[in-house]
Amino acid sequence: MKQFIISLIIIVTFVSCKTQHKTLEHVVTKTDSTSITRLQEKIDCQEKIIANLKVSLESAREEIVNLQSETSRHEIIYDTDAAINPQTGQYPKQSEAFLYNKKNLDKSYQEYEKRMSEYNQEIQSNLKKITSLEDEVEMLKNENRQLKTETKSSFGINVKARIVCFIIGLILPTIYILRKRIKHKMFVV
Repeated sequence: MKQFIISLIIIVTFVSCKTQHKTLEHVVTKTDSTSITRLQEKIDCQEKIIANLKVSLESAREEIVNLQSETSRHEIIYDTDAAINPQTGQYPKQSEAFLYNKKNLDKSYQEYEKRMSEYNQEIQSNLKKITSLEDEVEMLKNENRQLKTETKSSFGINVKARIVCFIIGLILPTIYILRKRIKHKMFVV
C-alpha cells in the first residue's frame, strides 16, 4: 500500500507540472470593395435627403410663424370738420379701419367656441331641470285634483252624516221626553 501511495504522489507531481498549451485563433474577414462603395453611396444619398428635409422643415416653420402673425388692419377716421352727432356724442366717421392679428383672432375664436360649448351644455342641463320640474308640477296638479275630488265626495258624505246625526239627536230626546210626559200623565190622571 505504501508503494501505491508513493507512486500516486509521483504521478500527480509530474502531471500537474506539465506546461500549458495556448491556442490562438485568427479570424480572417474578407470584404468586397464594391459592397463598401455601394453602402457609402447609399449613406451619402441619405445624408443629402436629410439635409434637404431639414431645409424644407425650417422654411415651413418660418412660413407657419409668418402665417400665425399675419395682421389685418381696420382704421376709423372721424370727420372733425363736421358737427358732433347729438345721438352718439361723436364726430361722424369719415372712414373706418381696424387692425387684427390672425393669431389673436384664432385664439379669440377658440375661446368663443369653448364658451359656446359650455353655454350649450348649461342650456341642456337647464332644459333637463325644467322638464323635470314641469313633470313634477304636472304630478302635483294631478295629485291636487285627486285630493279635491276626494275632499268633495267625503265632504258630501260628512255633511249628510252630520245632518242625519243631528236629526236623530233631536228626534230621540224629543221622543224620550214625550214618552215620559205621556207616562207621567197616565199616572197623574
